[in-house]
Amino acid sequence: MESTRHREDRQSNSVPAVNPFFASLASAQARVRPQTPLQRFRHHLRKLSQLAEAGDVMGWNQFLPQLSKLALAAKIAPEKDLRTRVELKKMEMTLLLAAGKKAKTQGEDLKRRSEGCRAQDPRQAQEFSTKAEKLIALGEKLHSQLVAKTA
Repeated sequence: MESTRHREDRQSNSVPAVNPFFASLASAQARVRPQTPLQRFRHHLRKLSQLAEAGDVMGWNQFLPQLSKLALAAKIAPEKDLRTRVELKKMEMTLLLAAGKKAKTQGEDLKRRSEGCRAQDPRQAQEFSTKAEKLIALGEKLHSQLVAKTA
């Protein structure tokens, strides 16, 4: 005969039954619903915004052409849709600002490295200096493009 205490211990260690509501909720959330063309278009705009904030010019140039295809699928004319035009213009300016800052910062870092290694390796210092000048010039060019677009 088993004592009452042992029976209670065994019952308290058993796994509780799964609530059917939570089981169905988990399965419903696991299902992937296809996105509408408008959702894909908005998702792509968010991705472009992230690229612009990071100053990723190459990524921007890669994703921008796809946006027009998605706009056609979503039946949006970006040149006529004021909201989309404003968002794209804002992203473009953010891209120019971030990319310009990034280029100038990298150029200044290379210039410091060039000055630091001038005594040990003059050839390496000259390469750093050349790259630094190019990056600083690129940063200034992007800044001037930004100024021209705002004027």
